[in-house]
Amino acid sequence: MPRPTGTAFATMFACAALAGAAFAAGCASAAGTAERGVPTERPAVLVSPTAATRAELAQLVSEAMHGAPVRLAADALTTGSELTMTRVERRDAAGHPLLGRSTERPEHFRLLEQGGRCILVQERTGRRWALRSGLCAPAALNVAKPRPP
Repeated sequence: MPRPTGTAFATMFACAALAGAAFAAGCASAAGTAERGVPTERPAVLVSPTAATRAELAQLVSEAMHGAPVRLAADALTTGSELTMTRVERRDAAGHPLLGRSTERPEHFRLLEQGGRCILVQERTGRRWALRSGLCAPAALNVAKPRPP
């Protein structure tokens, strides 16, 4: 088959671009609505977490990290929807790591709100937990502020 040139090529390119735009528009509209009765998910933060909420969150994160003890800040997931956890390195009396350099990657978690429920998601595995005692609100979008001149 000969290669299209000139007007034929421009027509094929325009058709391909329109098809791609129509596909992208369909995906964007489907992403913003509830599909098959399932409410959309959006980044969330905890609102006025109680001691029970903090304990439940620590227990879920510990479970995700194979039972490792965790210590969360009092404001964890209250100002942003992301949580990053690293294991505490055991050190000798001089402060040097006992096992040398750690190559273990941190664990990343996200808090989502879906239909009024708080959902904790472990990024690496995709595992999800619904918090029973937490109250969530949509997280504020991080909008870049213009720099002063």
